[in-house]
Amino acid sequence: MGKGISSHEFFHVTPERNLPRIMSEGLRPMIGQNSAAAAAEEEAVYLFSSKDDAETAVLNWLGELFEEEEKLVILSVQLTDTETQTLEHPCGYEWLCKETIPPERVSVQKKI
Repeated sequence: MGKGISSHEFFHVTPERNLPRIMSEGLRPMIGQNSAAAAAEEEAVYLFSSKDDAETAVLNWLGELFEEEEKLVILSVQLTDTETQTLEHPCGYEWLCKETIPPERVSVQKKI
């Protein structure tokens, strides 16, 4: 982020195999395998409010959606004040972003 620009940190969980694409193209809104299974109707990037929320989801419902041997990563996502105003907030722990998040705003927080 540039000097004087406030940012907010969110978290995204993805299989580790997706990292090369994400780090070159960013996080793109889509209806992925898990979103399709949940009958999602709109393309979005799903974000968590905190690292704790992301870790709890992986240890519970979200982790159950992946194969046991699948390696996952928690990504840190930095968004500006302006960008956060466009997010949808369907429940307490989850945010939806319908715009591509550039790769320079994404970093690996934790491998699981």
